[in-house]
This record gives sequence, structure tokens and C-alpha cells, in this order.
Amino acid sequence: MDRSLVKRDENGVTLLELLIAITLFTVLLLAASNLMISFGRISSNFIRNEASLMGTALGAFEDIVGKITISNLVTIPATTVVPNPVKVPPDNSIEIRVAPAGAATSDHLNDTIHYYWQNGSQLMYKSKIGVLAASADSVIAGDIVTVSFTPVAGSTNQVDVQIVTKPTEGPRETLRTIAVARSRSAQ
Repeated sequence: MDRSLVKRDENGVTLLELLIAITLFTVLLLAASNLMISFGRISSNFIRNEASLMGTALGAFEDIVGKITISNLVTIPATTVVPNPVKVPPDNSIEIRVAPAGAATSDHLNDTIHYYWQNGSQLMYKSKIGVLAASADSVIAGDIVTVSFTPVAGSTNQVDVQIVTKPTEGPRETLRTIAVARSRSAQ
């Protein structure tokens, strides 16, 4: 029988065609997975950066509210220690006096004084214990749009605290609450 006369069945795929198809599919799959991994890293970095920013701002916010809660005296704007290099206390500053353990005194000479204020896009902090020198200015949060401390009308022990942040990429976030000075000597 002559092989040229035998009709070949063309319904199947040759081994060479199968190898080429698998190779092309593998290359496409690798390219797609690299693209997905890169997108995942970018998303993860964005979420991590925004979470870090909000964590820092939220931590500062909770610190301020906590100090107001245990305070003896809250002054808005801060008047005792003027933030450097500002010569006049900014309107967006607050001075929080906290008495040491034991009875609070009316002269507040032994109080720890905490100062918070906005300097550009940074939330700043410094403290002072009694008559000792104040600590150095330190940045406690960045990407701050506004900071405001407002006494609540008709109340001697409530402060409206608001911090607005805006990360480089992402939406504006607002942290706001009414802090109540609950110290037994709150005025």
C-alpha cells in the first residue's frame, strides 16, 4: 500500500502545535500575574500610607482629647508658652494644664502644661512641667489641613476639637468631637 494514497485524519493537534500553544499561554499568564502583583503593591502602599497618616492623626487627636478630659484648665489660644518661632499664639492652639496626682492647686504652679498648635501642614506639640523649661517643639502629625479648638458656648468645661487631614493621594478626613474636662477641679 502506498502511503501517499492513505488519507490522513486532520482532526487532531500535533505535539508541536500543543507545545507552542502552552508556551504562549504561559507567557500571557506570567505577564498578567506580574501586572496583578504590581497593582497589588501599589494599592497596598497607598492603603498603608493613608492608614499610617490617619493612625498618626487619630493618635494625636485621641491624645489631645484624653488630656482635655483629665485637665484642670484649658486655655484657647495658648498663652503661656508661645510656639517657636511664632511670637503671638496662633488661634489654632490650645494649652491644657493637668495637675499632678493629689489635690489640684488653684495657682497651677505644679501642673504639666501641654501645648498643641498647627504650623503649616503639621500638628505640633510641646510640654512643660511646673516652672521647668519647656520641651522642644515636636511634630506629632503631618498632612494637616486645619486644626481648631473652640470652647463650646455656654459651657466652662467643653471644647470642640477638630482635625482635618488630606493625604497626598486620597480623600480629606475629618476627626471631630466635643471633649469634656472631667477633672474634679475642672473650671
